[in-house]
Amino acid sequence: MIKAIIFDWGGVLAPRNVLMAAKKLSKKHGLDEKTVRKELNTYEEGVHAGSDYSSYVERIKLRLGIPAQEIITALNSAEPNEVFHFVKTLKGYKLYLLSDQMKFQTDHIKKTFDLSFFVKVFFSSEIGHSKISKKAFELVLKEIKLKPEECVFIDDNPRNIELAQSVGLKTVLFTDLKNLKQGLRKLSVRV
Repeated sequence: MIKAIIFDWGGVLAPRNVLMAAKKLSKKHGLDEKTVRKELNTYEEGVHAGSDYSSYVERIKLRLGIPAQEIITALNSAEPNEVFHFVKTLKGYKLYLLSDQMKFQTDHIKKTFDLSFFVKVFFSSEIGHSKISKKAFELVLKEIKLKPEECVFIDDNPRNIELAQSVGLKTVLFTDLKNLKQGLRKLSVRV
């Protein structure tokens, strides 16, 4: 029986911040959007939990000539979507958030959005592990004191889904709200 649902932030509860940031920054600075997106993705993937995120911003600043604060503001511009509001309607389940976010993003999300409907939030910048490692999932399971088969993890990244499955979590690969509801129903979650 499912007792808990664990959600990712970027790409699930809010649009992917890199996509939005690339669009904004490329338009403002007359740069190719694909180039900006590639730079943002390349550096973001290389930054791990506990890393010095200022180096990420500094490298992009140097490579693209965009002021650091503009990069940070653009990466913090994603607003929660319809899924975020849907999650608030789920009753009878413990809700958690597990997301890979740099510290400035974590601080922004926690300060700006009401996350009180989550029992607990786990951001890679705070727990010291990102979802590229089983350790993040194992830490969450230890903290929430539930068996893996009692939990559903929702993410838009197939690699993260595979890692979650490898520790025994049930999963839904997110594409849109309709697919999310269907996936949850298949796992006997009331939506």
